[in-house]
Amino acid sequence: MAAVWKNAEAMCDEALVGAIDSLADERPDDDAAAAFERASVRDRVGMESEAEMFYRVALTTGRLDPLRSSRASIQLGSTLRILGQLD
Repeated sequence: MAAVWKNAEAMCDEALVGAIDSLADERPDDDAAAAFERASVRDRVGMESEAEMFYRVALTTGRLDPLRSSRASIQLGSTLRILGQLD
């Protein structure tokens, strides 16, 4: 993941999402970190509706490490604001 994110600026949106998804696919379906990475990449490329779903999956598991958990909560809040879901 770190290598993909390091090169993200040089990648088109489709390639970036594809690369993150490919790595996430190597993890179990209920892997919280993989869901977080899927959410983050979608947030980055403007796919907020899909990002919301993955953030919620990641947070619901209760298995994110403290740093990712904090980031997921903050990023979900930002995503909801962008989607007009201020409640």
